[in-house]
Amino acid sequence: MDTQVAQTPEWVTLCSKAAPIAAVIVFAAPIPTVRNIIKNKSVGKLPLLPYSSMVGSTFVWITYGMMRSEIKVWAPNLIGLVLGLCYCYFFRRFTLPSASNLPGTFFQHVIGIIILIVLTLTLQITGQSDFIGKMGVALCIVMFASPLAVINEVIQTRSAKNIPLPFTIACLINCLFWFISGVFDYRDFNIYFPNLLGLVSAMTQSFLFILYGSALKESEIELPILFNTLL
Repeated sequence: MDTQVAQTPEWVTLCSKAAPIAAVIVFAAPIPTVRNIIKNKSVGKLPLLPYSSMVGSTFVWITYGMMRSEIKVWAPNLIGLVLGLCYCYFFRRFTLPSASNLPGTFFQHVIGIIILIVLTLTLQITGQSDFIGKMGVALCIVMFASPLAVINEVIQTRSAKNIPLPFTIACLINCLFWFISGVFDYRDFNIYFPNLLGLVSAMTQSFLFILYGSALKESEIELPILFNTLL
């Protein structure tokens, strides 16, 4: 009896190749914000959480990608880890000791990252790759919940000035590529499910921008520092 080997469609292969590049673009999105921090020698009221969570989450996905031998997963997250460490360094350098916008102290963020790294390495030693993947999913869920406050504010004020359009579009494309790759190429729940959440979040923000964004001035569109995707 003849057997047919299922081949990956070309459009899926294209998305799979483009996904790591899109992820690096998202990880690099805060560079203009950090440049302003260096220029002004102050972080102002910007929170540390997006940067510190980037360090922790990328480490989790690097470990998961290496355990699954998926270079397209761990390689872009390695770049994200390096960038995240740089962001944290400059944030720490230009944060006043009395600052209360982290939330929590810088030391507490470091302790949290260390605990996450130790837990991840322990799971890696015991071969619990799926559990590490679930940790990554949990981190994504927490991070994807952050735009909900913005969405609620946009609806109440009927103003989209707090929606960062360039970053939102970048996240939409990134999550779309990873969702398609996760479903049709990797066939991995831990990859496609969090990116499905990110895709829904980015689509919602894009729709609200279209609905309320006509009253915005170009000067009001700011590049964000919130990371809506870990991949």
